[in-house]
Amino acid sequence: MKKVWSLILLLGLLVTAGCATNGKQAQISSPKSIYSADGLIVWSYADRHYVTGSEKMHKMFAEHQHLPYTKTILGAGPNGETVVFEVAKKDSTFVDNLITKYN
Repeated sequence: MKKVWSLILLLGLLVTAGCATNGKQAQISSPKSIYSADGLIVWSYADRHYVTGSEKMHKMFAEHQHLPYTKTILGAGPNGETVVFEVAKKDSTFVDNLITKYN
């Protein structure tokens, strides 16, 4: 039984040793506004574009880097970035209007 526990302990140490990082942390900066017009703000954050169209979501994204309801389109950005659009839960045309303005 002692050998089994020793083997389990040794395997655990080997697994955790393999999880060590190279010392580099992922560098994700805060979002920055790259375009603003006609009630629309385009944010650049974590290699994506985030598009907000309401004052409440402008503030929420600037503070928390989060949008509760979104529509994501892969490769829709000018350099192939993923673009994440704010969705208004009670207005089905809101996101379509944002997409039109963004394009």
